[in-house]
Amino acid sequence: MSTQPSVLLIEDDAIALRVMTAILRNSYHVVPLSDPRELTQMLNNNHIDVVLLDLNLPHISGESLLPMLAHDHPEVPVIVVTGTGDATVAVRLVKQGAFDYLVKPVDPKALQAAVSRAVQYRTANQEMVDQGTLRETLNKPEVFAKFATVSRTMYRIFQYVEAVGHSANPAIITGETGTGKELIAHAIHASSTRTGPFVACNIGGLDDNLFTDTLFGHKRGSYTGAATDRAGLVEKAAKGTLFLDEVGDLSIASQVKLLRLLQEGEYSAVGSDQVEHADIRVVAATSLDLETRITDGRFRRDLYFRLCGHRIHLPPLRERPEDIPVLIAHFAEQSARTFGLKQIKIPPAVLDLVLTYPFPGNVRELQALVHDSVSRARLGTVSVEPYRRLNAQTGTIGLPPPVLSFPARLPTIEEATDQLVNESLRRTTNNQAAAARLLNITRQAMSQRLKNRKLRHEARQVADDGHHSADRVY
Repeated sequence: MSTQPSVLLIEDDAIALRVMTAILRNSYHVVPLSDPRELTQMLNNNHIDVVLLDLNLPHISGESLLPMLAHDHPEVPVIVVTGTGDATVAVRLVKQGAFDYLVKPVDPKALQAAVSRAVQYRTANQEMVDQGTLRETLNKPEVFAKFATVSRTMYRIFQYVEAVGHSANPAIITGETGTGKELIAHAIHASSTRTGPFVACNIGGLDDNLFTDTLFGHKRGSYTGAATDRAGLVEKAAKGTLFLDEVGDLSIASQVKLLRLLQEGEYSAVGSDQVEHADIRVVAATSLDLETRITDGRFRRDLYFRLCGHRIHLPPLRERPEDIPVLIAHFAEQSARTFGLKQIKIPPAVLDLVLTYPFPGNVRELQALVHDSVSRARLGTVSVEPYRRLNAQTGTIGLPPPVLSFPARLPTIEEATDQLVNESLRRTTNNQAAAARLLNITRQAMSQRLKNRKLRHEARQVADDGHHSADRVY
């Protein structure tokens, strides 16, 4: 059985069939079909990754087959091959379920690019199905419903959140801006048995006086303007969870007060000598490197260790590129509801543009980008223009061109390929599908390269063992 992705080519023109087969056969297993009446049997008896569908077919038109394919086999992307470049026809085909369309005579590069995108889409969908096994290992998968992810790293984080949910110890969540730290804090609270509310506060911009008043409250007359008693967030979060965002920005004076709250579970409102008991769980978050701030004397070491009862680090989006197609679809659906759109289509070009962008703002930046593109949608298809602007900008936006340096002895093609494969796996934490996308190859091609490398390594080991055996003196 071929390890290459399979492409079902529905085409009755013998010349067009030979041409397209020749273009694709080096990278894909092409399955030809000239009689569309045999389509259902072909799909039921074979694993098909992508369908190439000619519109002008005998017996049954391609446009009649398209809705059936979209309904019965929604997991299989369909690329329509049409003889007209009329934009209205293209829009109609996309509405009926086409993943992409090509105009005859088909350009070889356009054909290869379209099939490659369709295979990536198919792979991403299959990964979402595969993740069902991991999702089933969660006790309360509904707690993580707001996370659109197929990342194994994220599912391991979910499992850890469930494991520490019932703990009373503080927890700290680290990660870059926009990675979803507050969502994880909500999940920690939802995984617990605490009956009180989830109360959140960004304390990064608070000076010591405002920090004290915000967290602990004040008594009437404690300072000018304090006309009534005011409950602080600690009191409001009783029997629940208090989430303190950007804890790394706290002043040293405020850190001392937070440490006392964590160590003793006690606090006093401003203007009061009465000591109150705090029945809360504290979850903190920061986008800063606290260990560096400890070294610089800007963060107390004892507070750091007190906060690290449980520690969760969220990876940036660039380290889990397999989530980008899933997040785009998720945010597009959300935005479509906001703008009153019943359906929204995402052009394949979008994926090509975003996979080379590092997203310094992470998931939050991607969400804003998708929302903007949906607001510009025409005829139910999102605008590609916002995505094109990503790599048109300068400075820190967009990936810089790779800088390659070589030793005196140039690596062989085999060695250079191995180095590229290793680096792609490193960047994606050994996720083969994501690594394949970084190298613009299919997951099957990546798997085959790894198998070939393993066989070469084993062959060298056997050769080395034989060499050493021949050298032994008995």
